[in-house]
Formats: sequence, C-alpha cells, structure tokens
Amino acid sequence: MNKNLYGLGDYNTQQIKILARVVQMEDLNNLPIFYRRPDGNFMPTSFISEIPLDEVSYIIPDSFAGDLGEDLASHLTLKQLVEIGINGEEYLREAIKLKLIRAFKKKPNDMRIKSLFEYINSSAAWQL
Repeated sequence: MNKNLYGLGDYNTQQIKILARVVQMEDLNNLPIFYRRPDGNFMPTSFISEIPLDEVSYIIPDSFAGDLGEDLASHLTLKQLVEIGINGEEYLREAIKLKLIRAFKKKPNDMRIKSLFEYINSSAAWQL
C-alpha cells in the first residue's frame, strides 16, 4: 500500500473513524488508515505507541490537531521520535514538537513528557 496517504488529511477525526469502519466492514485491513491517522483509532493514545517504526514517519500531521494531539505526541516512544526525526517530514516534526511543548507546559513534572521534550530540544534532527 502507498505510504503517502495525504488525502487522509482532508478529513476530520470523526470522518476517519467512519472510513475505517467502512473499510473493516468490507473485510479489508484498516490498520494503514490508523497508521496515517492514529487520532481515528478507538484507543488513539495506546495505538500510537504501537505504530511500527517503518510506518511512524508517515503519520499525517493533522493527527495532532486539537487537545488529542498533545496526548498523542506525549505517547510516542523515544524510538519513534528518533525515527521521525530521521525520516519524518518537517510538518510532522513541527506538529509533534508544538504539541510536546504544550504537553510539557501543562505537565512539567511528568517524567515521560519531560524526557520526550528534552530529546526533541537536544536532537539535531528535531531542530527546524
């Protein structure tokens, strides 16, 4: 399947959920949809940390819109952030970076968020 599914950026989270449901009803695999738009998954914050490394740099930046975006960004793993820093597009890195900054400001004592925040601020790959 084509990894560049930017057309999925034209839809909001609810529309992505409907699309994934329709694809599943047709007995097709809806994982590629969720790999691009984890915000449409029924458990997005746990799902995003399970996206394979070879798929994670193709997440569509629109996935990080709204308040859910902060939760999604803060549930990425360090390995995923490394992969995105190396292979992700600038827009994706910027969307994640902005959401991690907000998440860190809201929860400065959360050690998980703090470690992710410190990584993106110290890694050359994340300096735009």
